[in-house]
Amino acid sequence: MADVTVRLDSREVERLLTAMVHRLGTLRSFFEATWPILHRSVMTNFRVGGRPARWQALAPATVKARQRKGTWRTGVGSDQPILQEYGQLRQSIGSVFRMTDTALEYGTNDRRAIWLQEGTSRMPARPFLLFQAEDVTQITAVAAAYAFGTRGMS
Repeated sequence: MADVTVRLDSREVERLLTAMVHRLGTLRSFFEATWPILHRSVMTNFRVGGRPARWQALAPATVKARQRKGTWRTGVGSDQPILQEYGQLRQSIGSVFRMTDTALEYGTNDRRAIWLQEGTSRMPARPFLLFQAEDVTQITAVAAAYAFGTRGMS
């Protein structure tokens, strides 16, 4: 099964993580403080139907198939949840969660995730494991607090 990997690309966070390792010897407390930010962001992506841009609408054939199966909510229209026909993908977020002193792995074990995240030749990408600028700002603030001594020492 292919994994979906998302990198938090921020030189400032990288610099702060290095300082934090020198100060604390581990990143575990930082990960414990920041994974809820990541989780909240991913859940918001599902709730609003994609960020910063909304996910592309479902194909007419997909809408018809959902109507036949009874999973299309009549009268909901454009607010129809795109990646939530049954809610299994959203509920699987966090099913992959491993934390060590130097790494945090967070995501899903849903086999369909890679197709939905990246798209296919017949389906547009609808990235749900995607962090926003405000998440990076929050994570940078937490990293600075740990790196420079206002958090993390017991």
